[in-house]
Amino acid sequence: MAYEDLAYITAGAVHGSTQVEVSTQQPDGTVVLLYSFYELLGSDIITDGVVTLETNRPLEYLEVIQAFVESFGEKSGPATIVQLSDTELTGWQKPTTINGQSYQDWLAEGNPPIPSLYIPNILNRVLYERQNTLSQIEDPKIVFQLVLDCSYGVGNVPQVVATVKNVSGSPSGSVMYRFDEGAMDNISSKTYTANGSKKIEVIDSEDTDIRTELEFDVVMPAAAPEPSGVNEDIVSVGWTTERYDPSSNGGLGNFLWPQIVATGDTEVSVDGITSYTNLPTMINPPWVKTNNNGGNPAHGLIFQYAWLYGVPNGEGVLRVRLVGQPSTAIYTTFYM
Repeated sequence: MAYEDLAYITAGAVHGSTQVEVSTQQPDGTVVLLYSFYELLGSDIITDGVVTLETNRPLEYLEVIQAFVESFGEKSGPATIVQLSDTELTGWQKPTTINGQSYQDWLAEGNPPIPSLYIPNILNRVLYERQNTLSQIEDPKIVFQLVLDCSYGVGNVPQVVATVKNVSGSPSGSVMYRFDEGAMDNISSKTYTANGSKKIEVIDSEDTDIRTELEFDVVMPAAAPEPSGVNEDIVSVGWTTERYDPSSNGGLGNFLWPQIVATGDTEVSVDGITSYTNLPTMINPPWVKTNNNGGNPAHGLIFQYAWLYGVPNGEGVLRVRLVGQPSTAIYTTFYM
C-alpha cells in the first residue's frame, strides 16, 4: 500500500475547531472517519482527494486525533495532536518584522533574506506537550472485543448474539455492561432478532465515568432451511444452539437442542460426531435416542428432544429418524 493511499490530517487540528480537513488518494466516494482514541468524531466521503469533516463536538487542546479509511484502524496516516493555533512549534523561529517593517515587504524591496533562528526552548515545549499527551493516552481506557454470532433460536428464528470478550483497562478490575438503552448490569451478551444499529457500553464497576462505548450493526442470518425429506412419521424438526467457551460451563462447550414431533420414538445424529461431552459413551454411535417430552395422543404424536454438548462452531448437519429405521431419516442444517 502506497503512503499516498493513507488518510492524512492536513488542517483544522486546532483547539475549538469543528472542521478537520483530511487528504488521501483514495477514490471519490470513499468514506473517511475521524477518531479521538476510540471516540468517533465524524465521517464523510472523499472528493478529489480531500474531505472536510464536521466534528460532533469542538476539538480539545492536546487530544490526539487520527483519520481512517472505511473503518477504524484502516489506512491511517500519523496521529495528530490538537494545538492552540495553526502555528506548529518546531524549534525554528522565522523572521516576521525587520525594523518595524514586515519581512515580506523587506524582501520585496530587494533586501537579502534573513536566516531563521533555531531556538531549542520552543522545540522543548513541543516535546513536553507530546510527553504530556502520551501520559493522557495511558489514562485508563477500557478495551474489549465484541463478537457477533449468527445462529437460530427457538423455532429456527434467526438471531445474532453480541458478546463482549477480552476486557482490559478497567482500573477496578471489574466492569458492568449496558446494551443499547437498557440498564447497566453484569451480563456481557445480548441476543437480537431484528436488524438494526446497536450500542454497547463497557463501564468500570467503581468509577462509572470510565467507560468505552461502541456502536455496531446487527444483520440477521438467512432464514433456516426446511428439513429435507420430511415424511409422515417425522412431522417437524426444530433446534436451538448456544455457544459456550468450555471454561464457562464446566467443559461441556457448545449446546445443540434438537426438538422433534413424530409418530414414534426417534434418534438423532450430527455428521462427523460420534460422542458428546455430556455423552462420552454412546450405545449406538453416532445416533442418540431422544427423550419423550409428552405429546398429543389424540393425533398419535410424540414431542421429543435431545441435549447435545460439545458441538463444534460453524455449520452442521442434524439427522433425525425413527429408532432403527434408516428409511425414515431426514436432515436439516444448523449453524453453531
